[in-house]
Amino acid sequence: MEPRSRCNNAVNVLNYFKKLGVEESKILQGLSINKNYLSNPHNWITVKDLYKLFDNCLEAAPLTTLHDWYKIGFHLKDSKESKLFEMITKLVGVKNMYKLIPKYTNSFNTYMKMNIDAIGSDYAEYSIKTDESIMAEGIGLMVRYTSGICSIIPHIIYNKPAEYEILYDQAHLKNIIKQLYKIYDFKYLEKDDHIFINDQRIGRRIQLLKSSTNNKIYSNQYSFEKPYNATLLIENLAVDGRTLLHKDDIFDAPCGKVVFKWKNQNRLFKVFQNSKLKNEVLTYLNEQIFLAEQRHFESERLRAKEKQYIKQLQSTLAELSTIEERERRSIAEDYGGPQKLDNVLSSNFK
Repeated sequence: MEPRSRCNNAVNVLNYFKKLGVEESKILQGLSINKNYLSNPHNWITVKDLYKLFDNCLEAAPLTTLHDWYKIGFHLKDSKESKLFEMITKLVGVKNMYKLIPKYTNSFNTYMKMNIDAIGSDYAEYSIKTDESIMAEGIGLMVRYTSGICSIIPHIIYNKPAEYEILYDQAHLKNIIKQLYKIYDFKYLEKDDHIFINDQRIGRRIQLLKSSTNNKIYSNQYSFEKPYNATLLIENLAVDGRTLLHKDDIFDAPCGKVVFKWKNQNRLFKVFQNSKLKNEVLTYLNEQIFLAEQRHFESERLRAKEKQYIKQLQSTLAELSTIEERERRSIAEDYGGPQKLDNVLSSNFK
């Protein structure tokens, strides 16, 4: 089956670029699906369509930088699609939500896996591994984008996003230069383990070292010895005063690695200090009180009505009994009395 992901992220990207003024028709041009399909969060989009959507966005907004994809991820906090995410975070708290993030992320796509490398009371560290076949073709935006989404979590409770640090990224530097920054027509060259952009040396190949405490994961420590498995930027890449890539960023790594940090506060105090959350709680409680009162008054009304119906039925039954007795007496008189009437009825039913 072709690699795919849930439509939530595609819709978020679509809405972000629409906010920048890009026409929806341009963003969706060439896709095999339409807006109605994308709008259903239970639907899936193939990587081919997702890449086409990204390409359309970048064609319409060519000055978008790699760092902007963090902002696009963080933009999810303002979307209606994030309401469930927000509710769960409020219920479980910051640390527990960071524990749950890999589970949700991994269930929303078939080509990227997120794992917790370490977590504490005020930090969380993840590795993000994408299928190499996907990385070879695309720009590799998911580490930045996912970092933006994960930074939302403390913002929901404390109204302040997490601090984040991308220790290294699986994205291929060459693809970033050739695809994300194609508007600049950079000349990319690898020579003698060094990277040149327009004849300027901006990077060199390095070897990321395994963690001293867990040899299954890489640390952010490196050496210049072979075998190389990553690329270190040794200079900023800037154009007209705009920094496109930053010194000390690491690309071409075996996976991505991100650390999030936040400052804990008294959660109960913050919930009631935050007027929005307080209003949500009060509104909900008032709604429940109103519904309870409605149910109470409705039950009281129904009970009163039931008593009235019973009284009416008893009165009607008494009237029918009286009418029946009168009729019986009248008929009996016509036949010469009750005894003769009984004799007539008995002879008719023999």
